[in-house]
Amino acid sequence: MLPEHRSASVDAKHDLMATFTATPYRPTGLATTDRALDSLVGPARVVHVRHRDSLTEYSYLCATEPVERELLSATADVLRDVSAMLSGEPRRPDVVRLNERLADSVAHLRHMQPDALNYNDAVHLSFHARTVAVATMNAANDALIATRQADPDTIASQRLRWRVASRSAAPCPTSGASWPGTPACGRCGSSTAPGGDRAGRRG
Repeated sequence: MLPEHRSASVDAKHDLMATFTATPYRPTGLATTDRALDSLVGPARVVHVRHRDSLTEYSYLCATEPVERELLSATADVLRDVSAMLSGEPRRPDVVRLNERLADSVAHLRHMQPDALNYNDAVHLSFHARTVAVATMNAANDALIATRQADPDTIASQRLRWRVASRSAAPCPTSGASWPGTPACGRCGSSTAPGGDRAGRRG
């Protein structure tokens, strides 16, 4: 990641967080559409943190597994659609495609041999890619609700996630955040490596 891109990304995140905390109250008891907009802050922060980390460690993605590049591509497309939706453009994110690429990533890793030379790197990158994809999925669903395009099943699913997030007082183990809308584990969507170890940690 180029230094100017990193700086712009960090500045945008700080602007978002400053806007969220600008009022003397926290958004609780909001209508569903407003609650969805509030919830978007958490997934957006996870996307920023994991995207920054993955680009720092894997600056040349052409050398990574094609299945992970497909997942990252689908994730980027959904993020663009979310941005356009929140700007008032008539877009609808392709969450079906993102779900399919996410499933492909999971299946690919399960079929890899643990003694393969590239196994550790594949697990590590998959952790970043899947965490960003799950957070992006939650952001897309929140955006659909905020723009009044969500179906009843999506609304019910997101309401459940909001309740789970609001009941957890511990900081998110993936992003280090304790924001109400942060999707992690339950709330941040972080995946685990085979054997239960976090794939984002190398020994």
